[in-house]
Amino acid sequence: MNPLFEAAAKQAGINKKHVLAQIHKTGSLQTVKQVPEGIKRVFVTAFDVKPEDQLRIQAAFQKHTDNAVSKTINLPNDATVEDVRDIYLMAHSLKCKGITVYRYGSKPEQVLFFGHEVDPGISGGFVTADAEYSGGCVAGSCIF
Repeated sequence: MNPLFEAAAKQAGINKKHVLAQIHKTGSLQTVKQVPEGIKRVFVTAFDVKPEDQLRIQAAFQKHTDNAVSKTINLPNDATVEDVRDIYLMAHSLKCKGITVYRYGSKPEQVLFFGHEVDPGISGGFVTADAEYSGGCVAGSCIF
């Protein structure tokens, strides 16, 4: 968990486990009623940022580097083929050197996931990542 979010949540009197459980369901704290608007504006996830805005950020960085900038453009589960085409065309018009897109839920297994039960013995029901993706956790599955 982001330590700054943890401190802000504690200061606001937010029940951390309850909030994390709700965030796990949607991948965002934007719909959690117990979180004040000021905290919601500061703490956003990749799922809160529109794909077009993610692409604009990538394009801004690529303007100032000789190599391509690696940034996955996260698309929602309901993204269509046309949505993917539009992102690639926008990347071309912004002169990106290359992009990667990922539509959430397009694979049966993925690095980060939310909205379904995970083994509560390992993670307490919260978002987890395999050690391969999280920098080598000793237990094989790291708790976020």
